[in-house]
Amino acid sequence: MSYGYRLNIEDIYLKSADEHWAIAKSEMVSVNDEDPVSAKATTFNAPISEKGISSAVQTVVGWAISLEAFVNLAWNLSISPKIPSDNLNKKLIKQLSTIEKLKEILRQNQVKLDGMGWISALKELFELRNKLVHYKSTVEYLGFSFAPGFARDFEENRLSNYRAALTSAVQEIGKVVDVRTDFISGKYEVIYYDA
Repeated sequence: MSYGYRLNIEDIYLKSADEHWAIAKSEMVSVNDEDPVSAKATTFNAPISEKGISSAVQTVVGWAISLEAFVNLAWNLSISPKIPSDNLNKKLIKQLSTIEKLKEILRQNQVKLDGMGWISALKELFELRNKLVHYKSTVEYLGFSFAPGFARDFEENRLSNYRAALTSAVQEIGKVVDVRTDFISGKYEVIYYDA
C-alpha cells in the first residue's frame, strides 16, 4: 500500500496573493497622470502608500507563483510522462517558460488557442513579476507623466485583468487535465493526501 502527501503550493500562494490583493485594493486612490506622447490628462486607480504598494507587489508575485506551480503540476501529470527520456529533450523542456508550458498543455489536448486573450494578460503578469524579482533599474519619469511607472504597473484594472486571466487559465487546463481547480474560487487545501 502506498500513500503520499503534497503541499498545494498553488493554493497557498493564491490564498496569500488574494489576501494581499484585498489590501492593495483598499489602498487604491485616484492617480493623476498624463499621456507621455499627447500630454492628455488621465486618471487611474492605484496604490501609492507603502502598505498598498507592498501588497500589490506580493499580489503579483503570488499570482505568478501560484500559476507556475499549477502549470507545472498539470505538466507533470499530462505532458511530462509522454516526453522521451533522453537528456537533450529533458534539458529543452526545463527551459520552457510557464506560458509556453501552458500553451503546450492546451495544444497537446487539441485546445485551440485562438481567441484566448487571457494568454497575453498572463504574459504581462509574468513580465511584471520578472521586473519586480529581477529589479535592476531605477524608477524614471518620462515625458509629461506625473505618475511613477510602478503606479501604472499596479493599476487596479490591470491587476484585475491578471486575476481574471489566472482564473481562465486554471479553468481551461482543468477541463483537459485531471487536476483539481477548486482553489481558484477559494476552496484552498494546504496538503493533498493520496492513499
